Amino acid sequence: MTGSVMGNALMKFAAVDFGIQWVLWVVAALLRTERFYDLAGSGTFLFLVHLSRRHTNTNYLRQNVQTGMVTAWSFRLGLFLFLRIMKEGKDQRFNGVRDSPGTFFMYWTIQGNT
Repeated sequence: MTGSVMGNALMKFAAVDFGIQWVLWVVAALLRTERFYDLAGSGTFLFLVHLSRRHTNTNYLRQNVQTGMVTAWSFRLGLFLFLRIMKEGKDQRFNGVRDSPGTFFMYWTIQGNT
C-alpha cells in the first residue's frame, strides 16, 4: 500500500471508530449508564480488526493467526468486563461522570482513541 492509500484507510477506520463511540455515548448519556461501555469498546475494536483485515485483500497465515488471537483476546476481555459490571451494577470509574454528559463524552472519545 502506498502512503496516501494507507492514510486514507486509517482516516476511514478512525471515522468509523469515533462514529460508533459517539453514537453509543448518546445512548449511554440519555440512559445515564456505563453498563455497556467496555463491551462497546471491545466490540468496536473487534469490528475494526476484522474490517482492516478484509481491507488488505490478502490471505497470509500470519494475518489470519494474528486476527484470530486478537479476536479471542478482545472477546474474552469485553465479555469479562461486561459480566463484571452486570454483576456489580456499576463501575466506580464512572462515579461522578455518568451524570456529566461533557465529561462522559470525553471518556467515550478517549476509548475511541485507544
